[in-house]
Amino acid sequence: MAASKSQELIQQLLQAEKQAEDIIANAKKNRLTKLRQAKEKAEEELKEFRDKEEARFQKEMGAKAGADPAEALKASTKTEVDGVQRDYATNKARTVQYVVNKVLEVQIGLTETQKQALTTGAVEDLALVRLREKLRVGFKSSSFAQILKAFGLDLASWEE
Repeated sequence: MAASKSQELIQQLLQAEKQAEDIIANAKKNRLTKLRQAKEKAEEELKEFRDKEEARFQKEMGAKAGADPAEALKASTKTEVDGVQRDYATNKARTVQYVVNKVLEVQIGLTETQKQALTTGAVEDLALVRLREKLRVGFKSSSFAQILKAFGLDLASWEE
């Protein structure tokens, strides 16, 4: 009885071992099947992504190929020129007024140093040389003569 009991236990053990091997083999088989399915699904998704990106690329390239770069440059240049014209129109009156004011803003008086230099005749700078040149070419206005007279100078001494 002991021998048959031990034979029975060995049979149970062998049967349990066979079931365990079957379960492990089945698990490996299922694992490989799932890996293949995951790989196929990833490849399908990658193919869809590539197709989608390729279509988008072709669409963009088609749009760029159809666009004329010279026309785009012409449009950009026209926009810039229009901007410059607007700035010109906006600032023209103000700029003209500024220049006119600066031209008409003439200081009539002389500083003490200039008066002293003129009366003593000690200093003759570039401004005086230019003033004499203007006098020689006909810049004899009565207002200038009056200014010279106010400083005790006469116009004849400047014409030398």
